[in-house]
Amino acid sequence: MLGAAGAAQAACPAAVAGDTPEVLAANRQRLLCLQGEIDRSARERQQDVQIQRLENAIQDQQLQRRFDALPKFEPQQF
Repeated sequence: MLGAAGAAQAACPAAVAGDTPEVLAANRQRLLCLQGEIDRSARERQQDVQIQRLENAIQDQQLQRRFDALPKFEPQQF
């Protein structure tokens, strides 16, 4: 999360000191920018998790197919 916050701060304008209407508007825009960057980062992480789940499911299927292709053991009848 800290990495995302650092990237968001780099993409958004710096905070401005003061309490004039212009400064407050600029800081409000900065907060909206930061929220947008955090939202984008969260969506990217969600997509990464989904991709990893799909990759794991494919690997599971591949392993199951390899297991199913193994010769079946049949005990000898005496």
